[in-house]
Amino acid sequence: IGTITNDDSDPEISVDDVTVTEGDTGTVSAIFTVSLSSPSSKMVSVDYQTADNTAIGGTDYTPLEPDTLTFNPGDTLRTVHVVVNSDTLGESDETFHVNLSNPVNAVIAGGQGIGKITDDDIADCTISVNNVTVSHDDTSVIFTVTLSAVNESEVSVAYTTNNGTAKAGKDYTADSGTLTIPAGSSSTTVTIELIANDTRSVNGSFFTLDLNDPDNATLRDNQGVGRITGKIGPGDVNGDGKVDIEDAILALQILAGIESETVYSDADVDVDGKIGIAELIFILQTASNTI
Repeated sequence: IGTITNDDSDPEISVDDVTVTEGDTGTVSAIFTVSLSSPSSKMVSVDYQTADNTAIGGTDYTPLEPDTLTFNPGDTLRTVHVVVNSDTLGESDETFHVNLSNPVNAVIAGGQGIGKITDDDIADCTISVNNVTVSHDDTSVIFTVTLSAVNESEVSVAYTTNNGTAKAGKDYTADSGTLTIPAGSSSTTVTIELIANDTRSVNGSFFTLDLNDPDNATLRDNQGVGRITGKIGPGDVNGDGKVDIEDAILALQILAGIESETVYSDADVDVDGKIGIAELIFILQTASNTI
């Protein structure tokens, strides 16, 4: 009896890595390719199953229970489809695995495929800081730094104060550092202390809070303006902490008898107990110097 010995070795079997972008709604498919290094004359099979890494089955993707892929003689490719869930949360990229086991008529060469879920929401998450106006009698300016959406990852951003007409060391205490917005939150605050200043301009002053170097978000409005209203003083007829054209209009209305003289007594320039020509001239001179 003649015997023909098969000297063909079993082919190697491998699964590739896949990267998908999760999207905001619905689902996307991560399609893994399982391949043989060469065709086989025999039936080849291998078991497969998904496993969590940083991605969580049932939340980030639909896990696959153990199953078997079969290669008919001559075939070299099969695919495994994993459903990835979309969301609108800003989060780090995540991964899961497709693991091969129990090969028949093949040898496992690359038994683990990495599925990477790329988050597209961090780029959509933006940071803004508001403008704040306080009285000269207040002791601090509290800025609110806000995210456009709740982020699943911690967000950080550097900040620093900068002078405008208000000066650090005279009107406010300079500050800089890094703000952190915890995962699951959408805002935080930064408090800048004011310095009592009896010589502050009647027209008030301002400084800025500037944001830079964000992590896990992008900047949308990176500058907040902190305005400190001036003390009510000569010419501030309407008591809004500044001397401008609105005070001139009100003074004219008072002179014409259109408006009653219900004004702040500190606005009386010549201390004669009324708003008149002296106040109007002072207002126009002051306003022209600030335009």
